Amino acid sequence: MLVAVVGALEKEVRPVVEAMATAKASKWGRRTLHQGRIGDSELVVVACGVGKVKAAACAQYLIDRFSIEALFCIGVAGAVNPGLQTGDIVISEKTGQHDFDLGDPRLLKKLRRRWLKADGGLVKLAMEAARESDLAHRCRLGAVLTGDQAIVTEEKRESLWATWHGDCVDMESAAVAEVCRMNGVPWVIVRAISDSAGDDSVAEFGRNLKQAASSAGQVVLLALRVIDGRSKSSLRP
Repeated sequence: MLVAVVGALEKEVRPVVEAMATAKASKWGRRTLHQGRIGDSELVVVACGVGKVKAAACAQYLIDRFSIEALFCIGVAGAVNPGLQTGDIVISEKTGQHDFDLGDPRLLKKLRRRWLKADGGLVKLAMEAARESDLAHRCRLGAVLTGDQAIVTEEKRESLWATWHGDCVDMESAAVAEVCRMNGVPWVIVRAISDSAGDDSVAEFGRNLKQAASSAGQVVLLALRVIDGRSKSSLRP
């Protein structure tokens, strides 16, 4: 089975790259593609860069070039849900673009109901993997928000929580999910909380990036080991 793992930054995908057997690197433009294996699964792993456009372009390239059968979008995120703490892990039930606005409040209300739902089989797989890890008590199902802006003020975080009731926020996941939906590729998001998405989030992100990325990577690695021998169709609920 051929699985893609996508994160924005090299530090976010590094835990998976380091765990791959016989990994080899190649170039796609300025991006480095890492190919290797974990168990019986073939992997292609890439740091796509920050933002929705880069994430979407990268996801489509992986689908076209490698005919991937599943995709994990991994890395770190800011906490929108005030109940989340640094180090908690959100496995996506759904995702949406919080900055997609057509300027009509009635249309925006409809858009908030048009979440992209993650593949049920992959969600179950990720949750099973999380329960087998020492991070089980930190993992939860949730909603991931995405936008082309860093959320670094309490005012903006509180607005996102009041408007969307999403659990965490990043800058890539919903774009990757949309491309996967259009191409019929199963996907799931695994994000570890690196910061509070508030006034101190820039400093928090710097302090916590490495550990949070490692935690998200640990869950994904366990899921990839479980996925051995399963067909694409068996991933679906």
